[in-house]
Amino acid sequence: MSAGNAEKSTGMSARNAENGNMLLLGLGLWMVLVVLLGGLVSVSLLYVERRELLAQADAMALEIADDLSDAAYYQGGPDADLGPSSQEAYEKALRIVPQGYEVAQPTGIEEGNVVVTLSTSARIALVPNGFGTGTVRLSATSRAYLREHVAP
Repeated sequence: MSAGNAEKSTGMSARNAENGNMLLLGLGLWMVLVVLLGGLVSVSLLYVERRELLAQADAMALEIADDLSDAAYYQGGPDADLGPSSQEAYEKALRIVPQGYEVAQPTGIEEGNVVVTLSTSARIALVPNGFGTGTVRLSATSRAYLREHVAP
């Protein structure tokens, strides 16, 4: 083999090695992009789940606050205690909680407001079962004003 042929074969193999390095770099960048996109999708789905949890807590708080008897509201005296007690509010929350959600503390009456706290476990999307628990605990607290008695 002549010296010229040896130089040509060395130059060709160095160029091929660089092409292979660019391929690995490109694949690595795509993998990073896919992982980031998967993380974004997972976090977005958890955010949607938490918003649904908050909407449910809002609905429950309003239902408990609206549990005030209209007859007692209009016929009671100025000192009448017309709202539910904290224990009654908690018990009603336990009765009306949808499946898949849990009533957590604080739930009850605080400073003239109905407070409802719900929690649930949400699965993290795109996380294989072998990587940790794959679930997170979500919690949402909502408040609703109790109607105040207005003396006639």
